[in-house]
Amino acid sequence: MSLSKIKKISFLIYSFEYGGAEKNMILLANLFFKKGYNVDVIVINNKGGLNQNLEKGIKTINFNKKKSILSIFKLIKYFNINKPDYLFSSIIHLNLISIFCSLVSWKKVNIIIRESNIISDSYNLKSKIKNFIFVNLAKFLYKRSFKIIAISDAVKNSLNVKFKINKNKINKINNPVDIKNIQIKSKEKIEHKYFNNKDKIILTVASLTKQKNLQLLIKAFNRVIREIPSKLIIIGTGIEYSSLKKLTYELKLDKYVDFLGNIQNPYPYMKQCDLFVLPSLYEGLPNVLIEALVCESHILATNCPGGSSEILQKYGKLVKCNDLDDLTIEIISFLKKNNKNKNINSRYLNFSIENQFKKYENLIS
Repeated sequence: MSLSKIKKISFLIYSFEYGGAEKNMILLANLFFKKGYNVDVIVINNKGGLNQNLEKGIKTINFNKKKSILSIFKLIKYFNINKPDYLFSSIIHLNLISIFCSLVSWKKVNIIIRESNIISDSYNLKSKIKNFIFVNLAKFLYKRSFKIIAISDAVKNSLNVKFKINKNKINKINNPVDIKNIQIKSKEKIEHKYFNNKDKIILTVASLTKQKNLQLLIKAFNRVIREIPSKLIIIGTGIEYSSLKKLTYELKLDKYVDFLGNIQNPYPYMKQCDLFVLPSLYEGLPNVLIEALVCESHILATNCPGGSSEILQKYGKLVKCNDLDDLTIEIISFLKKNNKNKNINSRYLNFSIENQFKKYENLIS
């Protein structure tokens, strides 16, 4: 790529905290940078440790705001001064802000929005009001973006039904996964007390939010442990931490459940656990399931709206969504089999960087 033709690409994320959308945006930023593009990463709130994964040479712009909406004027100013050719954003509120700022700034930036979740049915009044506002804004603004990416068939259908966007205008591109990096990191040694005995290890890696429905998993585990000596490890952080921790104390599980928070390398835990569980209420295309497949974990996930079934196919077990009895029965059934074999599969190869990144690059060619 000649210097005169180098394109400037920016990526907008809320923070550097561990999350599927954030991890994917950072991976994409690194891939474009390695291809010779001029890359900036704009972060609304500079918290979290994922910035350590950025390639040296990528410029980071910190808006230092607690709420995304407060960054609007800074983003407009960034567009006018830095003049990026393209900006990638993910998560609905950042997508809306990006498109709006491009429309009102002097410099018209090609906004490529990546929708990473389906629009779920709301479970409380506050969420219903918020979703109503987002959906109606998206119906107006999404069509004014340069390109729209859906990360799964379920997300593509959601955009079509909820936002009234023609399917022909939506590019379905799965999340690219750095398979070699995961395989190398999965071989690192774990120093954790739970792995020093013969108890079965159940693992989940997820943001601690209502969407991930970890209360259901903890309640199921409370039943599992009565029949099978086992431990539960939860990797991730989020606003539900306090309530989840309280639930473990109420159920007298605090000696059997360990919250590890965000860790840089969860892959050895995936490699060595007996069962990986994702009990979500809804999903987009959960990267964590692809990563678990790379680590050859045995997987149990809820058959929730979204892309979990699209990923797993025959390489994992799907249970009823938000069903305590079904989740409990299936966990116990699997652990009683005492399966020592790994979940050998090649399914994850479909999500390789080689297969998926060229689709992203084609969007700007």
